[in-house]
Amino acid sequence: MKPVGLFAITEKEFQDHTHSRKFLMFLSIILVLTIIGMASGSVDYNQQIDSYNDEMSVVDEDSEMVSYWYKPSIMTIFNSVGTLLASLGAILGIAMGFDLITREKESKSLKILLSHPIYRDEVINGKAAGGILALLLALFVTFIIGAGIMLICGIVPSVDDFIYIVFFGLAAFLMIFWLCREPISFFRESYCGLAF
Repeated sequence: MKPVGLFAITEKEFQDHTHSRKFLMFLSIILVLTIIGMASGSVDYNQQIDSYNDEMSVVDEDSEMVSYWYKPSIMTIFNSVGTLLASLGAILGIAMGFDLITREKESKSLKILLSHPIYRDEVINGKAAGGILALLLALFVTFIIGAGIMLICGIVPSVDDFIYIVFFGLAAFLMIFWLCREPISFFRESYCGLAF
């Protein structure tokens, strides 16, 4: 298997996804809902921090009183974003996964593509890699905007919080990747053994 064909198909598929209206529409919807979720989560987090600080000031004044309050986690901001990624991110992953091969088949360019000296697995894997890179780009843009909203709201994550946010982003990517992989495995099983 020549990696040149795989990289060429990956690059073409990534560009097709990032320039398609469907991807840009999904990305804009996710971005708008992420901004709304992050803004409301930041307000909730600031309220929790204020009540925590009030409770700690009461404890400092009256040292006999023991408080069992814990400092609120920055991950409370991501509660609504997690719900968003679980629903719309899943739809984006499934839509992009099914669009990988069907777009080529509907535009009648799949037969032309497979008539070139390139393996079918390279076509499917290149299309999958391009779609996954586009999903990674969408998640990266979403998390950069989310970090900007946190900084605008005056919330600066600590190193531990930053590690939690990275794990949250990794979990979101793996969930969307898994949902994107399902249609790819369907096409691999259905079409790799058949002549086009």
